[in-house]
Amino acid sequence: MSRKILFICNTYYQLIVAMQLALTVFEEDEVDVILSDHSVGAKKVADRLQDTRVFRDVLYLETLKFYASKEGLFRKARDFVDCHVSKRRILEIECGYDEIVSYSISDFEYAVCDTVFAKGETPVFSRMEEGLLSYSVQVEGGFSQRIGNKYRKWKGGFCLGLPSCVFYCFFPELIIDSRLRGISIPPIGLRQERLVAALKHAFSYERFSFDEPFIFFASSSDVDGFPMGETPLVLSLAEELGRENVLVKMHPRDDRTVYEDYGLRVMRGSPIPWEICQICEDLSDRTLLSQTSGALLGANSLIDKPARGFFVQNERSLSEKERHNYREKRLEISDKLERFHSFGICRSVKTASFDEVIEQLGVMR
Repeated sequence: MSRKILFICNTYYQLIVAMQLALTVFEEDEVDVILSDHSVGAKKVADRLQDTRVFRDVLYLETLKFYASKEGLFRKARDFVDCHVSKRRILEIECGYDEIVSYSISDFEYAVCDTVFAKGETPVFSRMEEGLLSYSVQVEGGFSQRIGNKYRKWKGGFCLGLPSCVFYCFFPELIIDSRLRGISIPPIGLRQERLVAALKHAFSYERFSFDEPFIFFASSSDVDGFPMGETPLVLSLAEELGRENVLVKMHPRDDRTVYEDYGLRVMRGSPIPWEICQICEDLSDRTLLSQTSGALLGANSLIDKPARGFFVQNERSLSEKERHNYREKRLEISDKLERFHSFGICRSVKTASFDEVIEQLGVMR
């Protein structure tokens, strides 16, 4: 007997995970999805996603207004009351769901569930992963939701995810919180043809010419006031590997032209997430480079033919501030990558010094 499932997606990575679940674990069920306005171009994606029939229904909602405001303590307090005391409703939500699945637990997830529960229905609430770096998630959510849970318990109401819940993920062995019960998502390769066709249509995907053998993923550290010496690192790599051989994937917040001015080709302004590019294209003969970007881990951990990747460790010619900023991040990356490798995950991605990277890649010029 088929069930009715509702996914709540705030990012495109979450949407990819929901699509894979709809095509595999829930392929016999009626599956709907809410896609929020958190991602650029989400309304167009939602409209085109409906055509693919991966989901029975695709609902686009403007949900940023449900998230805790940064405009001061009074506004945050008002948001808290609206969510947990007044229990605001989402009028557009259809009811009758057996299970609601989301990565996060926030005001919006509570608003959806309060809408459904108010009609006397009690669907199961489950969670899903959002990439390798999401496995440290805690079952009760963040700080504001923990406070909200205490209030709801006091009033005899429900608390999402507590005392335990299912966590749909590609690698259950990575789960840290034992209260999350892992259920494996089948690998991307199992439904890759259908998934790729749906992704290409939903995102109006047109192939980018990845002609360069080396692709560097730039962060926003140098423009966000948290410099780690990334810009000179990219220029040094390009000088050693050949400027014509390096493509720089720019961070959306970085509108500088320093790399173009140096003669490098850049990829910027694309609303299509890198994970979709790597799922839809065979880039296994490319080498992905970065100082700190998690993009090296995303699709590489999911697809059958991952690309080789290096987190380039470099502390040469850094100021004291840059060295301090980078050292903490470098240790965090090394520790996490070591843990992933211990489970046989993402072994195509390694950490290496600048000189080691040049030694291994220089022969590819």
